[in-house]
Amino acid sequence: MLTNFASTELWNTYILQMSHAEAAIQHIILAVGHLLSTQARTFDQTMIPEEPNQQMIYHHYGKALQYLTKSPDPDVNIVLLACLIFCLFEELQGNCYPAIQHIVAGRDIISKHIHKRKSPTRSDNLAAIKASSGWNPLLAQLLQVYKGLETHVAVLESRALNPIARIPLSGFTEQEVESYRESRKRLCWEPYQDPSFSVDDINSTLPEFANMDDASRYLAGLAAICVATEANSSHNTQHIWHTTFLVSSRLALLLNHWLEAFNRMMSTYSAKTFTINDRVNCHILRLYQSCLAFMNQAKDMGQETIFDNNRVVFDSIMFRKSILISMTQEELIPLLFFVATRCRVGYLRRMAVDDLRRCGLEGELLADIAEKVIDVEKSSHLEQEDGNEEATFGFPAEASRIRLHGMSPPISQDRDIFHLMVSNFPYYPLVPQWPLPVRLPFVLENEFLDKAGPCLDRALRFEPYSRLLDY
Repeated sequence: MLTNFASTELWNTYILQMSHAEAAIQHIILAVGHLLSTQARTFDQTMIPEEPNQQMIYHHYGKALQYLTKSPDPDVNIVLLACLIFCLFEELQGNCYPAIQHIVAGRDIISKHIHKRKSPTRSDNLAAIKASSGWNPLLAQLLQVYKGLETHVAVLESRALNPIARIPLSGFTEQEVESYRESRKRLCWEPYQDPSFSVDDINSTLPEFANMDDASRYLAGLAAICVATEANSSHNTQHIWHTTFLVSSRLALLLNHWLEAFNRMMSTYSAKTFTINDRVNCHILRLYQSCLAFMNQAKDMGQETIFDNNRVVFDSIMFRKSILISMTQEELIPLLFFVATRCRVGYLRRMAVDDLRRCGLEGELLADIAEKVIDVEKSSHLEQEDGNEEATFGFPAEASRIRLHGMSPPISQDRDIFHLMVSNFPYYPLVPQWPLPVRLPFVLENEFLDKAGPCLDRALRFEPYSRLLDY
């Protein structure tokens, strides 16, 4: 996330200036530098004693804290910069929760500081605040960074979203379910056909949304780009730091912008105008954005293990699903299929497969396909581990994982054996796809032959289903 602003004055000018002028910033940066040096040595497998370097890391870390705490009236810009770099320091070590605490602290500081300078807004999230031309340029850029972090970190979701739109943790009432089904309005998932829009065009205008359909159609366009196969970047040998906030593509920036713009649009709703349809559609769209951003992050990093290291995202998806499934099932099918085929946490996969079986014929078909993928990955992993059954309690190696691309027509006279077209990790163009035979008697029994392929394609493209076919 922080690299979205790597080309701005914040990093190219202000950080450099502050590191010379402010002792606290200087020591934090030195701590990060020594940390990166240690990680680079580990990555290169160079045998260099780490203890002296560890001592230097925490020496500079402690010095930074000392300079920050001894100032009776610290400059708010210095404190906010310190929060950002402390966040980076913790995140590079995989310390998610300490990193989040630094974001929370910085977010609260900037919010209080800005509200002292101007009248409070109707929303308590930073997305509703616009920088004034009279502001310090550094403060304006810090606001932009914290806006992005506010919506990027799932823990801060409750602060970034309009309170009236928050999902009911205890579930929807029977009255709300009945009201939703009577007045249901489906989301429009037709992407805008705008020839001027290009994901690689850095000069393209980032839109604001007037309503839910605007947001839905823009996200549909991003989904189409996200699931499309891109050129192979696996030849790049540059080490990529494992950080939640690393964003290395224009698409990632657009997905983050979508969430920020969506939250701004949601902040315009009032309790009188907000309907049960709006609440359900709001959280469906946010779920889709979460999945797409997560999938795109794995693609940017070139690592399928991103899904293993950030299982909290899958936990969040399945929790919100558990509340929404009483209201709708069709829109949840692609999300459940994503969890069933790309998450390697056993109980979450099983939960997703079971939920798919509650979603009509389409869900039943996709559950059978997902179980085939799970079985193949497990078998492949056991073979690579020389039959060591203890390996099933861990995550399968990346080399054991497969990616679905589609399904070919039946290949047997009984018309119940299909070929799933799959490829092995790493997934990129020119990697050969190979046919994985799978028996699907369910398809023939339910006269689903012509719909099986399109059903799978729709799930792979992250397209919500308009209605479910029942038995």
